[in-house]
Amino acid sequence: MLKDFALKKDLPKIITKKTPSRLDLPTIGAVNDIKENLKGRYAYELARLADPRTQQVPANIRHKELRFAQSISQNTVRQRTTEQQWVQRGPFNIGGRTRALAIDVSNESVIIAGGTSGGMWRSENSGASWRKTNGETEVQSVTAIVQDTRAGKTNTWYYGTGELRGNTAAGGGGALYRGNGIFKSTDGGNSWNPLAATTNLTPQVYDNAFEYVWNLGIDTSNTTQDEVYAAVFGTIAKSTDGGNSWTKTLGYDTNFVARYTDVAVSPKGVVFAALSNTSLGSPVGTVSGFYRSTDGSNWVNITPVGFPTIHDRTVMAISPTDENTVYFLSNTPTQGFPYSLWKYTYLAGDGSGLGGQWTNLSGNVPRLGGNQGDYNSQESFNMLIDIKPDNSNIMFIGGTNLYRSTNGFTTPAASWIGGYDPSGGFGFYPGHHPDVHKVVFYPSNPNKMLSATDGGVYLTNNNIANAVEWISFNQGYFTTQFYSVAIDPQAEYIVGGMQDNGSYNTNTTDVTTPWTALLGGDGSYCAVGAQSVYVSAQNGQIYRLAYNNQGEYQGFARIDPSAGRGYAFINPFIISPNNQFEMYLPAADTLWYNGNTAEITLGSNDPPSTNWQNIDRLPNPDDYITALSLSEVNKNTLYYGTATGKLYKMTNASNNQRQRTELTGSNFPAGYINCIATNPLNAQELIVVFSNYNIQSLYRSIDGGTSWVAIGGNLEENTDGTGNGPSIRWVSILPLANNITQYLAGTSVGLFATDNINGAAITWEQQGKTTIGNAVVNMIQARLQDGLAVVATHGRGIFSTRYANPYGVASTDGFALEQNFPNPFRTLTTIGYRLDNESKVTLTVFDQQGKKINVLVDAVQSAGNQTVVWNGETGRNRPVVNGVYFYELKVNGKKRTKRMFLVK
Repeated sequence: MLKDFALKKDLPKIITKKTPSRLDLPTIGAVNDIKENLKGRYAYELARLADPRTQQVPANIRHKELRFAQSISQNTVRQRTTEQQWVQRGPFNIGGRTRALAIDVSNESVIIAGGTSGGMWRSENSGASWRKTNGETEVQSVTAIVQDTRAGKTNTWYYGTGELRGNTAAGGGGALYRGNGIFKSTDGGNSWNPLAATTNLTPQVYDNAFEYVWNLGIDTSNTTQDEVYAAVFGTIAKSTDGGNSWTKTLGYDTNFVARYTDVAVSPKGVVFAALSNTSLGSPVGTVSGFYRSTDGSNWVNITPVGFPTIHDRTVMAISPTDENTVYFLSNTPTQGFPYSLWKYTYLAGDGSGLGGQWTNLSGNVPRLGGNQGDYNSQESFNMLIDIKPDNSNIMFIGGTNLYRSTNGFTTPAASWIGGYDPSGGFGFYPGHHPDVHKVVFYPSNPNKMLSATDGGVYLTNNNIANAVEWISFNQGYFTTQFYSVAIDPQAEYIVGGMQDNGSYNTNTTDVTTPWTALLGGDGSYCAVGAQSVYVSAQNGQIYRLAYNNQGEYQGFARIDPSAGRGYAFINPFIISPNNQFEMYLPAADTLWYNGNTAEITLGSNDPPSTNWQNIDRLPNPDDYITALSLSEVNKNTLYYGTATGKLYKMTNASNNQRQRTELTGSNFPAGYINCIATNPLNAQELIVVFSNYNIQSLYRSIDGGTSWVAIGGNLEENTDGTGNGPSIRWVSILPLANNITQYLAGTSVGLFATDNINGAAITWEQQGKTTIGNAVVNMIQARLQDGLAVVATHGRGIFSTRYANPYGVASTDGFALEQNFPNPFRTLTTIGYRLDNESKVTLTVFDQQGKKINVLVDAVQSAGNQTVVWNGETGRNRPVVNGVYFYELKVNGKKRTKRMFLVK
């Protein structure tokens, strides 16, 4: 019996990769130049999204494309496309960038948080679990939140949308997805409704300052009106009717608009505001500076004498023990050390002139030296200042790191308590994450504090400890921003790269199982082979994690070539589907090839030269390679596309007979090729994806690249690609049984699919409406043999599905047997099979020695798809041990067998 099972050629060896210790993993060395990383991220996103004609991302495109996506959903007549169930895969233990954070004053167990591209979330058990509370079709860019803390009003909340500085889903510091106003809840943050007066009813033009909301405040001293303040683009707005109507009370003049604003309201209703005089080319403004108002309508300029003329973002903190004292932390880029900290004390009158006293504390902004020790807001991206409620001498300043002063920053002495690791290197502060946007104190215990960061939400129970300890509150807070994803050729193994959260992996389908870290930095492209996991970070830093035939971790090696130059911020690479040790890697206009990465010595963090060779250079040195794909049919045939819309094919790519042919279609736009999809069964079918706005995005060839047809179909508003259609990021081609091919398209408004391509008339249908929703889908990977498909979203984590009737289990002899799912499994696994006719069926489980373990089916069954769930027990209801098992399907006397793995 053992021979009958163990020697079957159709049972490939599946390796379950063991998770290495973090101490044995590589660390990246280029995160020290944070400013350049932010600029690189912006340049990368701008290049692949901007309208090629204007070199700008279209104004208000997020609002426009969401409306367009809604019209697609409403107007699409369903075709043959299967509506799949897309399920969350994680990561369960990692959060994404979070700017909005608050604790419910009426119930400290309730925490409300907002991801900048992940939407609104609510925890009712002190961060142990989270529930998403706004719709998947709403704008997900949450930036500020405030609760009405007056008695009888605590169920009322407001949140603002639109991240003006740093949204990588749309391009960093300048190419942005705007928000769409302010939302209100009257049921404690369980549900939200837009405030009509703040939404943009004419998305085709920019006419709404509420599309960028910096901060919100409430005058809790007003007992007769619901007085709300919003610091928005260019102005401070005020409402006295709970947001139903608004008045712009401070801001615009005829020549100037403040890019950055902030507002703070004291317990007695005194309002402070800050308006920037930006360094980004605008003229000097007559309304920039710092202001004070006793009614929120009439303002007095209190800007201190000597304050720098050019000032970008300012954040403020009112002392909780003396509301006449306010601190202003500013990004002042013309100063040598580009940050200013000023303390204001109200004395008399309207607070201007001699009515207010200013103290310049700028020399005490933390400058602790070392790799990351100096305060850094990344050009106004991450800024906070706050004061401990029970002790005004204890203050916190946040940027890339979090700092604490015990004397109100009256001296340079400060403690480094979060962000990057103060002990050296480029790791993270233990239990915490860099890029800190907000801190929140528990009302009952001000020593207890939450922080909102680019890695989600964290708690400390003692913010005054010498060494502050942090606890992650990200369990089920699915807000991570993925650039990439890869899947194992056979096993249930997923690895992905995230913005500012590095590269993580999972070996299980259990969504509550924590993912594990493999590499830090900005997680970039990745790939998986039987004995290899490739992960990368920003600017082309690539590592190979090596495994033996038993899945045991052997070590790592840095593998990007020592002579490589000019990498993109998120740089592609590809390994051969036939040889996990063959890699193709572009660096600007140059194409590199390595025929055996396994020969690169393990344990090195230095880029090697081993086996690397330069195999091509683009004809245009100003162009650069942006996408790669290898044919699975024609071995050693490589396709690569560029930032200017050129497409090339290289035959014999892995040997010295290489030959390059240009396949650029005469109808191609001069855009950014972000993806090249090849049919794994048909060498003649190719799809090229252009990710820019306002151009045709999808082109298909069925003759190997000789001719091309646009297939954007209903994803394009206009036939030339202009209009409000989304940015399309990725396409995957998945052949199924019975001559059906599934085409999956990842876009900036969600996932779409079709199995019926008929040129420009093609209808793409949205998938995962209630799970993926309108999240940005950056990448898709699909597996031919079992129909597994996985998508990476920018803001909502990873999702997956499994298509029925995968090509790898085509029906023969009147029946087909599918691979069990999940595999490996812990407690339950599902076995699927298909019967062409009514048949006598027996489904039996055996161990490796061929001993019968359990008979799952012994009956006559009707034609169609069948599923059986096995709980890992014998026929006597006793659990079996970990290991390899085989399941045999016998139909009308004919047998088929597959292997599965139990890993408890």
